[in-house]
Amino acid sequence: MLTATDPQDGVWKIKRHWISRKPRLRWRKGSEEGLEALEFVGGIFDDNPFGIIVGLIAVVLLLLLILPVFAFLIELLIVGVLLAVTLAAKILFRRPWIIEAWQEGARDQHLRWAVVGWNRSGEVMDEVARTIASGGTFLSPHATPINPGPSTQTERAAPEGGSR
Repeated sequence: MLTATDPQDGVWKIKRHWISRKPRLRWRKGSEEGLEALEFVGGIFDDNPFGIIVGLIAVVLLLLLILPVFAFLIELLIVGVLLAVTLAAKILFRRPWIIEAWQEGARDQHLRWAVVGWNRSGEVMDEVARTIASGGTFLSPHATPINPGPSTQTERAAPEGGSR
């Protein structure tokens, strides 16, 4: 993330996004089918005390050690695969990186551009920072402006006495 200060001492943040929108998290209600997997423990708890102790130790080890480590490794694998697939898709299908610039504390000062290519998006971020610092309006043949939505402006106001 880059930071630039405009001539009116406004602080701007400039960031490159992996995706163009925030993903929605959907929660599903769990089922009780997973509890059926613990039925094997029932055979360990027989009439002798040794079986009960061994069964309790097995259940404690399973619940406290093995399952959390296994779940963590699965999640780590999923994140790694998703990261690799996302990066490969961005490169192979030439999906644009989203460059976003916003002024801290000013909700209507929010700008976005779509730029194809990792290196070019870094160059555009540097150009945006230099343009904001000089007080000009950013225009580039490599960056396509994106309409940020109804609550924001697509262009930053020019300094007083200047033109757009």
